Amino acid sequence: MESLPDELLLLVFRYLHRFDLLYAFKDLNRRFQQIVEPYLSNVNLTQADLFYKHFRLFAKHILPFQSNSIRSLTVSGLQLFDLVHLQLHHLSCLESLTLKRPLTDTILSDKLDKCLIQVLQISTLKYLSIDVNGSLILESISQYATPNLQTLKVLHSYSFDYFTSVTQQTPYLKRLSINLMSTIDLVKLFQVAVNLDELKLSFYTFVDLEVIEVPDTLKKLHLEIDCRQLKSKNNKNNLNQSNFDMLSKLLNNFKNNLKYLGLIILNAEKDFSDFDKLHSLVNNVDQLETFEYDIRTKYRPDQRFPNAEILISAHSTYSAYTNPRPQPFDTSLWRLGFKRTELKSDLPRSELLAVTSLYVPESSFLYVNPPSSFQLSDDLKLLHLNTIHICKSTVDSSPEIRSFLSKVIALAPNLHSLVLEDDGTEDALLLLKQFLTSASISRKINDVQLIKDDFFNDQDPTFFSNLAHITPNLKSLTLRLHSEFSVGNSDKLQKLVRRIRADFPRLNNLTLKLADDGAVDEHVPDFGLESYKKSLNELRHQTGQLIYWSTDFSMRGVFIIIWM
Repeated sequence: MESLPDELLLLVFRYLHRFDLLYAFKDLNRRFQQIVEPYLSNVNLTQADLFYKHFRLFAKHILPFQSNSIRSLTVSGLQLFDLVHLQLHHLSCLESLTLKRPLTDTILSDKLDKCLIQVLQISTLKYLSIDVNGSLILESISQYATPNLQTLKVLHSYSFDYFTSVTQQTPYLKRLSINLMSTIDLVKLFQVAVNLDELKLSFYTFVDLEVIEVPDTLKKLHLEIDCRQLKSKNNKNNLNQSNFDMLSKLLNNFKNNLKYLGLIILNAEKDFSDFDKLHSLVNNVDQLETFEYDIRTKYRPDQRFPNAEILISAHSTYSAYTNPRPQPFDTSLWRLGFKRTELKSDLPRSELLAVTSLYVPESSFLYVNPPSSFQLSDDLKLLHLNTIHICKSTVDSSPEIRSFLSKVIALAPNLHSLVLEDDGTEDALLLLKQFLTSASISRKINDVQLIKDDFFNDQDPTFFSNLAHITPNLKSLTLRLHSEFSVGNSDKLQKLVRRIRADFPRLNNLTLKLADDGAVDEHVPDFGLESYKKSLNELRHQTGQLIYWSTDFSMRGVFIIIWM
């Protein structure tokens, strides 16, 4: 290989996993070290093709010896826990860390908080992005972050008060992206982040604030608002004010500061589609140099907008925007306009074209018919649809629904996840066979979740091999297990995991919900789970799998998350 030119080596390296490549050629000689070093500068441990064996290879054989080359790292919550325990102290040159939301939110927030404290003490860290459930995120940052941390992105789906426990200022913080429950949180935010240069903000509730003390340093403001979700009428003083008027009053607080303003308005009211009214929002902003916007509305924008286009969407028909168009930063649950839609007879074609998740409800609770106002033509592409949740009772009771869903699945090139509610293992396989009618359709499914009334009981020895035949590219599997997989029968659980591992060579995530009939609840001591922990730790050492578990007392059971 020494005689091969660099260009040919780079072509060959494209077919190797980057961690195999880094391990094989590390310290071979100076030339190969220079060739493979760029593969290590930006490490993403959340990619779909990453297995636990790759993670262990990275943590045990690459990170300790080549950590000085790592500048950017992307991990999930589960991976961070293991890295903190293993080799996090080696990341002495890390400048950027992105912490993504894990597959399930069963991880205890206090564990995350402890990990974050260690992350924040990395002296070279300049950028931190967090999208996980942690109760003390901003408090930890204010107490433990070094002055080098100047850029922070925090997404938390508006689900808690960020500032309850924050007592210290963060004068080093220059750029902040954050989603807030309410505009009232801006008061506390500006008391904490006193030297902000740039703020990217989305919020769920408008509160009438006459005066906010804005940092003198703040020159750039980016706002993302969904008018359909705003709760301005919760405030009795705002009953007669439109969202446009509320936004105008909010922006008035920034009139002496801003040089840049970016607006993304979803489901905008009619006032936003008027060119003069929209620009009146910035008439009093004396130092403004740049105003960029993307206004999505069902009202036709007037002709003075520099760019306008028709969108395919149920609630936002038009987009009026500047060039360049501001890009959204908030991708949390609340910001997804069509996260989940129920299949029903009056479902608009435009909404089906925009939906990301389609739910087929149980026919016993809701009479379900396929949409009657349009036909699914063969040239139609449902580009956004990635998940379908199907109840077997509905499919059985309606041939029309079965035919409609088969067509939807065939027309959705990015569909990758199926959630099935059925009465047994045979029913689950029948459902999959009904809808995955060709090899090309079967290959695109990489996530299957089985939700059963009587739970998975492992009575069919061929179930997993048949499931693997139907979905050959499966990477994630979720099962709700029968009570026979109880706390006292951990050996059965071990055998189940081994079978799944043998039948699904590409599987890298397995989530098991252990059905509970009262054996695990808040009155049972922690040692009731020790048999699970011991058994799973033995399995981890035998198979090289990363295993986490947590109790969920509200659901009276145990979640086990296994990284294959």
